[in-house]
Amino acid sequence: MANSVSGVGTINVANMVNQLMSVEGNQQILLKQKAAAQQSAITALQSINSGMLNLKTLSEGIIGAGVTTQPWNNLAGTSSDTSISVTAGTGAQAGTYNVTVDQLATAQQTTYATSVAMADKVAAAATLVISGAAGTPPTTVNVGTGTLSEVVAAINAAPAAGVSATAVQIAPGQFKLLLTSKVTGSSGGFSVTGMVDDSQLVNATVAQDAKVTVPGIGQITSTSNTFQNVFPGVTFTVTKPATTATLTVANDATGMTSQVQKLVDALNSVLTTISAKSAYDTTNKKAGPLTGSPVATSLSDQLSDAVFSPTPGDSLSQIGIQTTRQGTYSFDASAFTAKLNSDPDSAQRLVEGLATRLQAISSSVTRIGTGQVSIAIDGGNSVLKTLNDQVADWDLRLADMRASYTRQFSALNTTLAKMQDQQSWLANQFSTMSAG
Repeated sequence: MANSVSGVGTINVANMVNQLMSVEGNQQILLKQKAAAQQSAITALQSINSGMLNLKTLSEGIIGAGVTTQPWNNLAGTSSDTSISVTAGTGAQAGTYNVTVDQLATAQQTTYATSVAMADKVAAAATLVISGAAGTPPTTVNVGTGTLSEVVAAINAAPAAGVSATAVQIAPGQFKLLLTSKVTGSSGGFSVTGMVDDSQLVNATVAQDAKVTVPGIGQITSTSNTFQNVFPGVTFTVTKPATTATLTVANDATGMTSQVQKLVDALNSVLTTISAKSAYDTTNKKAGPLTGSPVATSLSDQLSDAVFSPTPGDSLSQIGIQTTRQGTYSFDASAFTAKLNSDPDSAQRLVEGLATRLQAISSSVTRIGTGQVSIAIDGGNSVLKTLNDQVADWDLRLADMRASYTRQFSALNTTLAKMQDQQSWLANQFSTMSAG
């Protein structure tokens, strides 16, 4: 209160209203604090959910994403000769295969022996007929007046012909027409009629299939230099004829080690997140967003059970997976490689078992609408919406209160001002009477 005169004064309305509103707004402040804490819990759960989805993906990379678990098949192909590249895909089996490259697949190339200028006529009439390329029916190509320039443009604008055309410059202003089949192999052979002199068409490269010989099997052909499924799930590409090589399909130790490392890292990431979000800060006396959360505790227990529930008589330590003091897991790649080399079946069984259990847990808890983590996130979002709605309601309520207080104290100020005027008038009257 300020400017009192003989006990009567006016009120600082803004200051008074602000003081009252700071008290009235305490309830909204508490609601905002609850909403912030709820948002922190939701964010923590979403982070865990993302980690579990990643764990699910990595697990399925080992055992497959279908209802039925698939054997862990991480095979790689190699060749004893660098001119042959090998890949092992679905259905591949470990083994060694000998092949001899007899010939490579080539695309037919035909030249027009006469050199001409681009404006010179090479077609006898307005059309050429190209037959047989890539197994297509004869194609009639409109070449205008038949100049070399028009023939090249027209053939390249006719994809159905299965042939590409190029004007190759052999001297300044002098060119030869080069026609090339768009596919390799004998099926790409073609013929052309309608040139000024068809006898000038010469096959520079003959269309032929690639051929390899497998001992005891015989010769195998391919229209390209890539052979697929000659051996189950194996693809190999040849680049040099008269080559004999041994193709080997075997466990990809490097790739398998990387998969297990990523799986353990993903598991540790989830466990670390759960631990960090559930911890109580004794120094600052502050709980984490998931401190006391039954979801966090349950999930941590489930993941630990997955690691400590291998096949009876086996231990994941045999493949280099050990528990740490921090409650996470370490992975010794060298121990895994040693087990993979000495007992591949056992190493595979242990990894598949771990991946199967982790996949089952991650699929269950993240399933939309029914999963444990999913339900917790949905429930948290529902609570958060209610809190935010209450905060919004308080915005309206506090605005009304501010307006009401402002009206009341403004009216009081008006009354006090009138009283102050009356007091001043009375004071002047008393002063006049005393002087008289």
